[in-house]
Amino acid sequence: MKYTSSLQLVYILAVQRRPSKTFVDSLALFGAGAMLGDAFLHQLPHAFGIIKHKVRVLK
Repeated sequence: MKYTSSLQLVYILAVQRRPSKTFVDSLALFGAGAMLGDAFLHQLPHAFGIIKHKVRVLK
């Protein structure tokens, strides 16, 4: 299941010499959404105080 996106990309690139602008834009949007989602989900435990380690600030 984790190779599905890679296989689709290889298929598209094999069928077409140059991917369409719509396809490239959709890949960029998917990548940006994935990074924003990861950043948001990473912050949830910190927001609710569910972290088990102490955060130290070096001075």
